Amino acid sequence: MSSSRSPGRGRRPRTGSDAPDHLVDGLAPRQALIMRLRFGLDGHDPCTPREIAVKLGLTPQWVRQLEKESLAWMRGHGSRQGLRAWAS
Repeated sequence: MSSSRSPGRGRRPRTGSDAPDHLVDGLAPRQALIMRLRFGLDGHDPCTPREIAVKLGLTPQWVRQLEKESLAWMRGHGSRQGLRAWAS
């Protein structure tokens, strides 16, 4: 995996907050796993939608759709959980 294809590396500095992890824990198990793999949370290397699709037996399009839904949910709940401070 090259970092040019994968999100997360060098994009957001971590401030020590566990806000993203706490929000991911609120997702459905499959969506939580997709987010962890996609953005390299919990020690996973960041993966592309295609790589995640192969690992989980899904289509890349479905992975992108679940990622989009998960991000929307996290945005809606993130302001209360400190996500804005983590992302700044």
